[in-house]
Amino acid sequence: MKLLRLKVDDAFRSLQAGFELEFLQEWDREPVIPSRDLDFAPYILAGPNGSGKSNVLEVLAAIFYHMECMYLENLPDSFVYDEEQNREGYQSKHGIPDAFEVEYRIRVNGQLGSWGIKDYAHVKISKSKGAPPQWLLMNSEVNEGENKLIIDRATARLLLPSYILGYSSGENEVLSLPFFKMRFINYDEYYSRLFNQYDYNGKPEGRMVYLDASFSQAIVICNLLLQDREILKPFSEELGIEDIKSFRITIRRQMGVDQDGEFNTSYSNLDYPEENKTGRILTEYLSHYIDTLRRCATASYQTDESELYLDYLVDDETRKAFRLHFGTALELFQVFQIMLTLNLYTVSSELKKELYTSDSLYVSETVPALASDKRIMRFKHVDLQKHGVKEQVTLKSLSDGAQRLIKTILDSMEHKQGEEG
Repeated sequence: MKLLRLKVDDAFRSLQAGFELEFLQEWDREPVIPSRDLDFAPYILAGPNGSGKSNVLEVLAAIFYHMECMYLENLPDSFVYDEEQNREGYQSKHGIPDAFEVEYRIRVNGQLGSWGIKDYAHVKISKSKGAPPQWLLMNSEVNEGENKLIIDRATARLLLPSYILGYSSGENEVLSLPFFKMRFINYDEYYSRLFNQYDYNGKPEGRMVYLDASFSQAIVICNLLLQDREILKPFSEELGIEDIKSFRITIRRQMGVDQDGEFNTSYSNLDYPEENKTGRILTEYLSHYIDTLRRCATASYQTDESELYLDYLVDDETRKAFRLHFGTALELFQVFQIMLTLNLYTVSSELKKELYTSDSLYVSETVPALASDKRIMRFKHVDLQKHGVKEQVTLKSLSDGAQRLIKTILDSMEHKQGEEG
């Protein structure tokens, strides 16, 4: 996806109603996406502190969060508007901001052939106050000008970004809010499918990902394991990072949860009769992926409390195993993503309902921090090989600047893979 223009017709943070930003002027648009071979070309927002850079990023995150929620098949009951039970719940006709226009180009690979679109669609999303957003196709070869689209869920998701990644280098909770909410939607999707015994394909439906410490570790591991060596050259050239040498994954396999969301470690065995079963093992629908991770491990050990330790000494055979079972770095990351999302299991239904309707900049502070030994999944001892350094260095020991650069490069790789996948 390539952003072209943003207009906000409803005041949002420091952005006044009528704020407009042209990412590309008309005369710059045509050469931007001439082919699939074009190098990744990110935008850079530069300006003094307080000039509104974060607010531009936040409004984009809020807009695409609103659009994503319109077309998700699995939404929690406490999230959706109900006139009697949840008057503050989500409605497509009301958003924050409540009026906007955003234009972008996105690859559709001939899936809009009936409109004469072969490669890239020029999309415009326009929302007026108190009305649902409208979809407009701007480059149809069938009809010139703006073409209003009435679309189903599948087409909408084709026209929305395949992945939306967020990252803040500091304590900028402004940007993280819509991403933070999406994590809970992803958790509730998994939880609902677990208890209703619906199929689950191993990855969340929502496509917004915020890269805090644990998620960033997942992206580093996935890319250094499975990304093409040529693409990883910036790590060697700019940071002296030659490879990933080893890491550990710890998984709690037998955490039990009730139908109402209460967790209880006494469900460790769940050996009572099926007809009396009111709880389930939280990782039950991920057992296949956990077992596959174990097959890829160099060594594994499971305690009596069913805490599983998986150690990886990375070599060519390790990479072959991951490539055989998981395919690409993105596919492996999506498995890690939902497993890390299960670390939200202690958050109550009441708190989630409050969070879904919140616009507070301090919403993450209301969620209790989970001790590392209580997490469903965590990474440890991510060791890297640096050029000219005899001993391995841990990812966490790198400078703050180096870690930011790693995340920036890997975010770009993940973006490109999501666009092409």
